Amino acid sequence: MCRFICLCTLFLGVATCFSRTRSIPYGREELYCGPAIRTFTGPALAQVAFPLGGIGTGTVSLGGRGELRDWEIFNRPGKGFALPFTFFAIYANQEGGMPVARTLERRLLPPYTGAFGLPQNQQAGVARLHEAVFRGEYPFAWVEFRDGELPVQVSLEAWNPFIPHEPADSGLPVAILTWKVANPTQRRVLVSLAASLFNPVGTDGRELSGKTLGGNLNQYVEEGASAASSCPSPGWMPKTSASAT
Repeated sequence: MCRFICLCTLFLGVATCFSRTRSIPYGREELYCGPAIRTFTGPALAQVAFPLGGIGTGTVSLGGRGELRDWEIFNRPGKGFALPFTFFAIYANQEGGMPVARTLERRLLPPYTGAFGLPQNQQAGVARLHEAVFRGEYPFAWVEFRDGELPVQVSLEAWNPFIPHEPADSGLPVAILTWKVANPTQRRVLVSLAASLFNPVGTDGRELSGKTLGGNLNQYVEEGASAASSCPSPGWMPKTSASAT
């Protein structure tokens, strides 16, 4: 599986369109051949925010480090608005080795400034991965993580439905994130993935306090072979716009 992923990455990364020396109209090959997908890493990741969400439904952006940022699902602009304690994490224990636990994000980038330093609710003191490489071609984005202490290879594919001539399917309020974990060694590795999601039902997208949140709950729900996290808010009337997200 690792070899297949590497081959796909190489193909997408080096695809180049060579124009032919002749006048318009262009040939079919030239019209369908796009430019190489740009990649970002290091300090450039701080400027990446890839929107995920259906047309007209609001979006949450996937940051270049692999973090979720700019939650714009509250009927107002939300650049810089982050939900507290919302992240993915990995635990990996290789046979004969020491276990490793990391937040599934690249390490924080400067500036490390703020009125009270880095926000505690963004778990700034928790260990993250050493580096990340971001690629995006709407509606798909990919993040490959690199860390010498992690015994497995981890990558993320994020997207939302975007289908020409299908407005209903393209307007679904969803963001789909698929994590891929590969073991490049011959030793067995026990791996667990976890997700933490803050329930924002009731907030106006500007303030996260008792004034706007109404006794929110996170409930684990199973139906057949599917499992989900339900985020109700008993403090709000069921038919109000603030009662659901």
